[in-house]
Order: sequence, then structure tokens, then C-alpha cells
Amino acid sequence: ANWLPVPDGFSITSRACRDFLEEGGILPKVRAAIEDLPLASQEGLLRTSEALRGAVLGTPWPKAVADQILAAFDALEERAERHGLLVSARSSAVGEDGEFSFAGQYASVLNVDRERILDACREVLASQFGPRALVYYKARGAGGDLLPMAVCVVAMVDARASGVLYTRSPDDPSEESMVLAGTWGLGPSTVDGRLTPDVFTVGRGEGYPLLRSRVAPKDRMLLCRESRGLVDVEVPGWMRDQPCLTPAQVSTLAGFG
Repeated sequence: ANWLPVPDGFSITSRACRDFLEEGGILPKVRAAIEDLPLASQEGLLRTSEALRGAVLGTPWPKAVADQILAAFDALEERAERHGLLVSARSSAVGEDGEFSFAGQYASVLNVDRERILDACREVLASQFGPRALVYYKARGAGGDLLPMAVCVVAMVDARASGVLYTRSPDDPSEESMVLAGTWGLGPSTVDGRLTPDVFTVGRGEGYPLLRSRVAPKDRMLLCRESRGLVDVEVPGWMRDQPCLTPAQVSTLAGFG
């Protein structure tokens, strides 16, 4: 009863990610760029962001770290008993959901094979140099030191529906309710606001009764390609106005919460 069904995976520690930035000579570039950051110029801010992200994407992992990432991938594949395993690479950064919320700013790279895993992890690290993050680093002062970031690599779930569960209502935390938001397919469009999700509000008491629901029209969904990467497809007509979760699934998820 104390376990949640989550996919297997491994982490690339914040120390390993910091070593990558240090050994690749990226940290001095970051500090210099933040010191000269043109806050009044959106164009200049975007240019600085792109330059730093390009520096990360163009820098190879130190061989020892790359070897360990690939070995961890192979071990994950062995545990899954599945050759050609596909994974997602996600950020895990200090402050991501803290006082200065970076939620949704960092990249998640989905449906990645072994050949692409090193590139995908670099993409996650590069995303910490988005425009909003750079403004925050500038505001912190003291050389704009970076918040530590780790990368989480987890076995890919080819989801029928995806979303977010809040164990307290963000709109009214005093209400004894939980809120689930979701849509067909994979979850990025729910988190980044591109699509309007279905929203289910359930009581926190025994049985998790459904208090309110709002079913949105859903005409697009993101699915895993069989090889790797993602595909954006039309939702079949009969599914568009159907809730993405059944009452039993809502209750199960509320129980996990």
C-alpha cells in the first residue's frame, strides 16, 4: 500500500552534470554572459540564451560519465528484459517547484533510444539556460551561480492518457479536495498549456467521491513513435468529447495521491 507504480530508471547526479559544465568550459561562459545580460533587450536575451544552449549541445560528455550513462541504460534495459528500450530524460533541479518556480521551463525529451540518450540528457541540461532562467540568475547576483540540476532517465510509458494530480486544489487549498487534469496521449501539452485538459475534482475522504468534472474537447494528442520520437495526431472523432479517465481510474489516482 505504500508503493506507487512508477517506471524504472536511473539518475545522472547533479555532481556529474556540474562536472560536465566545468570540464566543458561552459561555466565561465555562463558567468560572463549573465554579467553582461541585456535585460532591457528581449532580442539580446534570446541571443544569449541560444548561445549558451548551443555551447551545451556542442560539448561532449566526459568519457567516464558517458560510459556510466550508457552502462546504466544497458542495466535498465536488462532489468526491463526489453532490447531496444525507449526512455524519457527529464530535469530534476533545485528550485524547480520551490519559491522561484521553474516548473515547465526545463526540457523533457521523450521516447529516446540508446543511440540518442547522451544527446537527450544534454538537451535537458541546455534547457536550464532559457531566457526566464537567465533573468533569475542575474537577479540572484553573486555571479549568478547556477541551481544544481540532475537528470532523471526513466523507462518510457506509452500512455493512453496523461496529466497532473494536485493533492490539494491549487485554487482553494482549504477545500478538502484533490484535482486531476489530463488529456489523451502523452502529457506535455497538459503541462505547457497548449491544450485545455479534462479536469476532475474529487473529495479527499473515503472513496474519493467525484465532486466536479469538466470534460474539454480534445482534437489532438501526442503519441510515441514505434522507433523513437513523438507524433502529433488527430484524436478520432468519437474520443474527442469523451473524458480521458473513467471514474474508477480517477478514484485509483486519487488513492495514489
